[in-house]
Amino acid sequence: MVEAIRKCPAFEDGCSFSKRMENRLNECKAFKNGCPFKDVRTQKEIAEIMKTIPISHHATKGTASSGDEIDIAATMKQMIGDIRKTSFDLNQQMGKCPIFSSDSVVDGLNNEAAKVLRDLDMVLTEEDIPEEKSDLEFSKSIKNESWEAHEHATTHPFMNIFMKGDISFEQYRQFVQNLYFVYLTLESEMDRNAQNEIINAIHMPKILSRVALFENDLSYLFGENWRSLISPSDSINKYTKRIQFIGENHPELLVAHHYIRYMGDLSGAQILGRKAQKIFSLPESGIGINFVKFSELPTKEEMFQFKNRYRKILDNLPLSEKIQKEIIDEVNLAFTLNTDFFSEMVLVKDTNATPPPAPEISRESIPSSNFNSFTNSVFVSLTILGAISASLFLYYYNEHNYHQ
Repeated sequence: MVEAIRKCPAFEDGCSFSKRMENRLNECKAFKNGCPFKDVRTQKEIAEIMKTIPISHHATKGTASSGDEIDIAATMKQMIGDIRKTSFDLNQQMGKCPIFSSDSVVDGLNNEAAKVLRDLDMVLTEEDIPEEKSDLEFSKSIKNESWEAHEHATTHPFMNIFMKGDISFEQYRQFVQNLYFVYLTLESEMDRNAQNEIINAIHMPKILSRVALFENDLSYLFGENWRSLISPSDSINKYTKRIQFIGENHPELLVAHHYIRYMGDLSGAQILGRKAQKIFSLPESGIGINFVKFSELPTKEEMFQFKNRYRKILDNLPLSEKIQKEIIDEVNLAFTLNTDFFSEMVLVKDTNATPPPAPEISRESIPSSNFNSFTNSVFVSLTILGAISASLFLYYYNEHNYHQ
């Protein structure tokens, strides 16, 4: 690593990574005697050092090298965020590094180090890093020019407590009920503007619609009278009024809200769903997190392919430069509206509410796309049990006749 750094123009003025992270590195015991990566020669050696990250880094609290108590998990996430931002800045200044890719450092980490990174949603992927700004497709321009707003939203304290499992059940219920009003408004405006050429290109209700799934979850989370028990928060009222306004006056801008909601659902929301199911021991049937389920895209590979297809649709929309800029501005506003919502969620008081018992399995409680596979499984199981019973009966019958 020392030889590579000596030849690398990115390190002419010292290590850009350590400069950005100086204060946090001083808190880390692993850096007490200098950088543990300074003598490595390959990406594999970097990965080997990463594997030594202890399980203690899952902890909410820990002790820094100074002896002070710190939030280890939050510090880890901030450090990884610093690495990502530094890498992006260097890419912008000098072009992509010919030696190190953004994700290979964490390839194959299947031990405690990988668990820390996965649990904190910090694994670096090419998709996370903004693209270089020359000759960009529209989808990449959206990602680049909303990067900071996206980071503010995804690193908000509410997201941190959610990922660490410190969210209360009341906060979770409030989170789900408020998102319901966003999707109710967005999907209504998408339907109303479905004849618009731009909206029609991204309007795919069979694959993406969430409202019915939210209603299924809310019936479980609040009970059968859920409609009379929920209402939107102040920030969500502002959010939905904005969607209604542009749906009525500037429907092309609905692209911005459609993009951040559904692309987010196919990405980070999948992690949040799994987290919620684990934190609150929600039923294996998926009730309570159905709003992040996509029956038409049941595998990670299909979700990945769909996201690429969606980006290509965005790239081919017949939009003027002016409308593209307005959509990007709206994406940034949408992230801000979400950040305001998260700030409200942090303040939700715990009511000591607990998850209800799992509902009895019925056609209504099983997503329609899964019902046939469920009934087929039951049929196969009963058939097998029947065959076993018949075999045992014949065995004992023959044995009885033989001994007679």
